[in-house]
Parts: sequence; C-alpha cells; structure tokens
Amino acid sequence: MFNNLISPVMFVNLFVTSINFGVNIIEIARMNDLATLTSGVSYLGACLIQLFVFYWHSNEVTVESDRVSYGTFESDWSIVNYKLQREVVLLAITTSKILLFAAGPFNDLTLSTFLGIIRASYSFYALLSKTNN
Repeated sequence: MFNNLISPVMFVNLFVTSINFGVNIIEIARMNDLATLTSGVSYLGACLIQLFVFYWHSNEVTVESDRVSYGTFESDWSIVNYKLQREVVLLAITTSKILLFAAGPFNDLTLSTFLGIIRASYSFYALLSKTNN
C-alpha cells in the first residue's frame, strides 16, 4: 500500500530532479560571481543529498528484506522436531518476498537508479551545452 502511494510522487520527483540537475549545472557553468556560484553549487549538493537519502533508504529496505528469510535458516532448525521444521520452512517461504519500492511504472528506488539519474542529468547538461553554443 505504501508503495502504491509513494510511487507516483517519486516518479514526478525523479523526472523533475533529473531536469533540474541538468539546468542547474548549465547555470553553474555560466556563473561568474563567486557568491552565486557558491549558492548554485550548494543548491545542487542539497538536491543530490535529498534524492540520495530517498534512494539509499529504499535500497536498504530492499537489501534487508532479502536477508530476512536467511535468518530462519541460520538457526539450528535442522535439529528440532519435524513440526517445528515445517513451521520454519513456512516462515522462510513467507518472508522470501523482497520489498521493492518503485518510482512510477518504470524505475525502482535503488542505488543503480540513483546513478542512472546522475548520468541522465549529465547527458542532459551535455546536450543543452552543445545546442547552446
């Protein structure tokens, strides 16, 4: 349910932030004043940190949800009675589902997606800087 609520919001955030990075980098490249350059770089850094926090924690949820089912097999389940062994196997199967948050129908909230946003933003910057000259 949480994923269904946050997915459209994160997709819009992903799209807007990707364009915002490219435009902000172009503006930073054009700035001559040290004060505006400093504020532009700090704004870009703040946007990166904000986006990184979302993607880092979503990635951690995915990694930790993958580890949950392994915890049942790390116990001494093989030396207990058969009924408890069946319950441990049932618990492992139930917890084997990996939680993965999505940003719209196209992207998952993982660190590889975050790096893809950075690459796409740089590509956007490179395209705009070539067409601008």
